[in-house]
Amino acid sequence: MANPAFGSVLPRHKIERDRLVVHFGAHNLYVPAKGCVYVAPSMIAHYVYMHNYEPPAVFWDAVMSCPEMGSETYRQALMVNGPSHERWARAVR
Repeated sequence: MANPAFGSVLPRHKIERDRLVVHFGAHNLYVPAKGCVYVAPSMIAHYVYMHNYEPPAVFWDAVMSCPEMGSETYRQALMVNGPSHERWARAVR
């Protein structure tokens, strides 16, 4: 159960654009690439924008060619490029 006191100490980060709200900080992003799946904290956009973090070029390439998250194409890319473990397969179904 979440502690309501953290709300005043740890601000929630979000980006709002065109009625789309993206919350950061509590999730990971899964970015399929050829033969692997990159995992990054959802705060990566904050690190790049505010702290000049520069992820490796192969990560940027994967991000730019990533299918729309939540789409069937995205799910298939996770299945094909992720680990060949049954628990992974169940998680991305």
